[in-house]
Amino acid sequence: MFFFAILYYYLGPLRVITSLYYFVCFPTVFFQRKFTVTDIFVVVYLMTFISVKYIQTNDFTATLLYLRLYWGFLAFYFFFRIWKLKNAEFIFMFCAYLTLTEFIAIRIYPNLTNILPNYDGTFEDNFIASGFFGGVHSFGGNRTVTGVLMLSIYVYFDTNREIFSKRNRYIAGLASLLAFSTTAWLIFIVYLLSKHVRSLIFPIVLALMAGVIIYVSTFWSRLTWEYISAVYEFKADEIAKNMSHLYADRLSLFFGTSYVESESNEVKGYGMLVGDFSYLDFYLRNGVVGVIIFIMISLANINRYNLPILVVLIIGTFHYHVIFSFPGQIIFAYFLTIRTEDN
Repeated sequence: MFFFAILYYYLGPLRVITSLYYFVCFPTVFFQRKFTVTDIFVVVYLMTFISVKYIQTNDFTATLLYLRLYWGFLAFYFFFRIWKLKNAEFIFMFCAYLTLTEFIAIRIYPNLTNILPNYDGTFEDNFIASGFFGGVHSFGGNRTVTGVLMLSIYVYFDTNREIFSKRNRYIAGLASLLAFSTTAWLIFIVYLLSKHVRSLIFPIVLALMAGVIIYVSTFWSRLTWEYISAVYEFKADEIAKNMSHLYADRLSLFFGTSYVESESNEVKGYGMLVGDFSYLDFYLRNGVVGVIIFIMISLANINRYNLPILVVLIIGTFHYHVIFSFPGQIIFAYFLTIRTEDN
């Protein structure tokens, strides 16, 4: 069932079909074996969210699109609490092999990026500038989304070594690295440092990774203090520019603003507010209450089996929409429901 869904960014105009997954999965919230206090808060919030967004946009389609974008992972979360994703390992390894295959394919035939629907025209300049190190979009539709999602899968395999093979771990890790996402690489380095600081493998791996980064000037430039300062200034400017929308009225402060920076041509009242700052966009669209609900869901499901995986996904979403992308929602929901090693 979810094998098709993970190919969302390859479907092009057929992506609308994947909306059926939400209609199938969201109702499972009412069939939970055990209903927790957090679940009650979530259901009440979702009903309130739908009401508020409809009042703000006066368009039911826009309301459903906002629900899908920010809270779509809850549909899969409640579904996986009833029916476990039995073929998760197969899906994860398929994503890894798909990423590696696509990486090789676009270097053999670069024009493939003009054919595949998971490339939107923003990749070519980076590919021309960086060549081999230009990364790959793959199933995440974006270098960072794919890189961080594959890293979370690597961490899942790595923290369950007694269940999954070394081959799976290495292939998932390689797929994450070959996305050449700065975010994924930095998190990968920190993860290796935290796990292997006393062993010999970490200095070797770190030296190789650092060597590649230094060798590739365009990639290295994204790790310089100048680049970090520029990103910080950009984020600070986005915060200063957009926070006023929340304070327009109390409804916006608690449940998010209806202001749209660039409105969709197809759906009235729906559109982006902040592009490269996922959590700020989430805060502006969902308000204080939405942030509290998200934190409640995360904390209520963190345990020793999924803690490092969820940390990777949540931190990795700071810049781009990792856990809010369609494949990201499925993977994030799956890891939220992990309770035991053999899940």
